[in-house]
Amino acid sequence: MATALRLTRAVSLAALVLQLTAPAAQAADGASAMGTAYGDFVIGCTTCPHFGIPLTGTPDQLSGGAGASTAGVDYSGTPVYTAELSPYSLAGSVGYRATAAFSGVLATPLLGAKAWSVNEQAVILDDPAHIPVGIDLYSAYTEARTERTYTYIGSTAASYTFTFQMTGSVSGLQASLFGSAAIYTGLDPYFETGLIDFGSASSKGIDYLGTSVPTLQTFYVTVNVAPSQSFVLIAKLSALTGIDYASNDPLADGSHTLLVTAISGDTSLLVAAPVPEPSGWLLMLAGVSWMGLRSRRR
Repeated sequence: MATALRLTRAVSLAALVLQLTAPAAQAADGASAMGTAYGDFVIGCTTCPHFGIPLTGTPDQLSGGAGASTAGVDYSGTPVYTAELSPYSLAGSVGYRATAAFSGVLATPLLGAKAWSVNEQAVILDDPAHIPVGIDLYSAYTEARTERTYTYIGSTAASYTFTFQMTGSVSGLQASLFGSAAIYTGLDPYFETGLIDFGSASSKGIDYLGTSVPTLQTFYVTVNVAPSQSFVLIAKLSALTGIDYASNDPLADGSHTLLVTAISGDTSLLVAAPVPEPSGWLLMLAGVSWMGLRSRRR
């Protein structure tokens, strides 16, 4: 009976130790990529109806998600007739592509994203004159994302600045690129709190003529760390082609990548992984052993 009581106390103590020493929950590191595409047939007047256009094909999704070191998605679609669309011509296409990976010893983000739309005028199929009455419009959005936990193993406080560069091009007012990076404490698994720093770059087309606009932009995120402190770096790159009746064929090409070009500070003291926490079973055994030793002494 006494032995059982001592064991119960030991287990209770070990459970308390686990509660006190367990690390805060963190979202899992990894790479991911996603995208979506949409088609819309618009008759050429402000009060006329419009109809959604179904698209062929399904996205080719490479592996991605928690724990993945690379991810990718690739899609290209063309219009499909429905009963509502049967009187009109359908043409054009839409697609997107995104890749996410980690680069170098410190596993920094290497992202690419591209979206494109080929919009075409539509006619009534039974009209021998083939006078345009509307337009087949397409929209695409894609995003690449990486998440990585870093731990500082130095003995004194330090500061690190990550320099990001976004390169690519956009054409048309409906085309845009957006790159961002954020550093979090990692204490909140949903990242609703704990933001340390945020930086971003964006690029948008300048006209309806499809003029290609190259972009090369730089931004920074900085973190101050104490010994053994961890933080989470999340990077995203997205490409968008929108829908507008006065539309050209928009292209948002960020496949030239978003990447880290420099890191200030002593990178040899950064580890691209959280510091391992003590095993729960080891803590449990330590608690049981301590209670047993205490009982023998009594």
